[in-house]
Amino acid sequence: MNIELTTINDKYVYALSAAADWLTVSEWALQVAEVFPDLLANADAQAAWLVKGF
Repeated sequence: MNIELTTINDKYVYALSAAADWLTVSEWALQVAEVFPDLLANADAQAAWLVKGF
């Protein structure tokens, strides 16, 4: 990847723009996770923290 994507929004838009056709939200989420696995790991960690009740 030659573009510096610094914000989560940049990464979301990049993953969406890489799609060749229409996507559902769940398909887009899978695309984001494939292109940016670090975002998935961070989201999982945040979800686990919230489930524990802070």
